[in-house]
Amino acid sequence: MSSHASLLPARTPRSAFGKLLESEAKYAWRVPVGLIFGVAAPVLVLVILGTIPGVNRPVKALGGLTYFSIYFPILIAVALAVLSLISLPLHLANYREQGILRRLSTTPVPPAWMLAAQVIINLVLAALVLGILVVVGTAGFGLGAPKAPGGFTLALLLTIAAMFAIGLWVSAIARSTGGASAIGQLLFYPLLFFAGLWLPRESMAPVLRDISDWTPLGASVRSLQSSMLGAFPSAQSLLVLAAWALVYVRLQAAGMDGRIVIHAHTMRYARPVDGDCLAVACPPEAEAWRKALVALQRRRMARLVVHAEIGYGGTAACGFEGEFAILPVGG
Repeated sequence: MSSHASLLPARTPRSAFGKLLESEAKYAWRVPVGLIFGVAAPVLVLVILGTIPGVNRPVKALGGLTYFSIYFPILIAVALAVLSLISLPLHLANYREQGILRRLSTTPVPPAWMLAAQVIINLVLAALVLGILVVVGTAGFGLGAPKAPGGFTLALLLTIAAMFAIGLWVSAIARSTGGASAIGQLLFYPLLFFAGLWLPRESMAPVLRDISDWTPLGASVRSLQSSMLGAFPSAQSLLVLAAWALVYVRLQAAGMDGRIVIHAHTMRYARPVDGDCLAVACPPEAEAWRKALVALQRRRMARLVVHAEIGYGGTAACGFEGEFAILPVGG
C-alpha cells in the first residue's frame, strides 16, 4: 500500500476523469471554437499564403527572408493565442455562468477536474495545429525544417506555458462569457500586433520592435524565427516567456485580476549558450507577493520583481530581472 494519501475523494473513481475528458471532447466538437479558429483558420491562411505568387522570394527589406518564412511562426502564435485566450476561457466562463461549476462542487468530482480536462483538450488541439502547420509548411510549400530543432521545441513549450497561463488567469477572473470574450480580446489583438501579424517585426520601428521583444508572442516569434534559421533562441526571449508564465500562474492561483506590463528589466550574460538549456523563473519572495496582492485588493497598482535564469552546462549562463507592474482591471 502506498504511504501517500490520495488527493481524490474516497467516493470518486479515477475512471470518472476519463469520462469527464470524453464529455469535454464531445463538447469541443459540438462547439468548435478551438477547432475552427484555432486549428482550421491558421492552416487555411497558411495554405492561401503559400499559393500567392512570389511569397517565397527573398525580400531585401525583410533581411533577405521570404514572406512565407516570416509569417509561418506568426501563424503558430495566432493558433496558440486563439486556443489559450479565446477557446479555453470561453468554455470555462460558460460553465461558470450556467452554474455548472457550482453544481459540480456538490458532487464527489473535484471542480479542478473540469479545468484540467479543458486544458488537456486545448493542449491536444495545440499539438494538432502545430503538427499540421509544420507538415504543410515543409512538405507542401518547401519551407525548410527548423535548423535548430532543440531551440524550436523549447520556444514552443515556453510559448504554450506562457499563453496558457494567461488563458487560465482570464478563466479565473471572468464571471461570464461576455467578460471572458472582452478580456481575451483586449489581450489578443495587442499581443498579435507585437507578434507581427499586421506589421512584420522586421518592418517595425525600433521602439516597436523593442516593445515586441518583451511581450509573450513577440518573444515567441523572435525565438521561432531564430530557430528556423539555425540560431538558438536568444536568452532574453526564453527568459521573457518563462517570466510571463510565472507571473500569470501566480495571479491565477490567487484569484486576482490585473493587467500586467513590464516596467523595467535587466539582462546579464555569464557565458554563451549554443545548445540545449533550461529556462527557470524563480517565484517572488513571499513578502513581496503578499504586498502585491494587498495592493491589488485595494485597487492600487502593484509592483513585482521576477528573476529568471537559463542554465547551461550545469551553471547559470544568463539571468533576467524584470519589474512587472500589475494594474487592477478598471483601476
